Amino acid sequence: MLLPLVALGFAMDMNTAITQLSQPATWCAGAATLAGTGDARAVAALVDAYDAPVEASKVCLLDAVEQLAKDGAVDRLLAAGDATRALRAMALWGDDRWLPSLEERVADPVTREAAFDALRLQRRDAAWEAASVRLLGHKEPAVRILAASLLAQRRGTAAAVEARQRVEADPAVQAALTAALAPPE
Repeated sequence: MLLPLVALGFAMDMNTAITQLSQPATWCAGAATLAGTGDARAVAALVDAYDAPVEASKVCLLDAVEQLAKDGAVDRLLAAGDATRALRAMALWGDDRWLPSLEERVADPVTREAAFDALRLQRRDAAWEAASVRLLGHKEPAVRILAASLLAQRRGTAAAVEARQRVEADPAVQAALTAALAPPE
């Protein structure tokens, strides 16, 4: 009989913590509680609180998202079907392990914009460059245009952009590739 009481206590703590995210005076306490849960619902609540139009420090919310991301809660949120919040969490806390999911999500017109927003906010390292270069070869022109914008003025990927430009047939993608290769103004 003790197990259901423990579960009920956890649910009340989780609900209380989520309620604490409604105002800046208590959101750090709520975030700290949620960070320890490993629960995907906690990520969703933290993302919602972070995106609330309130002018206050949100560092504790970001710290909690980071902890939950390290524990795999963002992956579980994505697997549960909440792509919008999972992609937003990926944007808030960059990690190379998100790159395959982000590449996959750009193929879906519903999640494309959020996936590219998250991709723009990842660390610009070799893995990021490789993912962005792969997107230059995507079947959809809209994805190739966005990939070109990601790679604009990056010396390390100029050869890949030039190679794509030589074979690109779509005029809009050609224009985006040309813009990506242009020197900064």
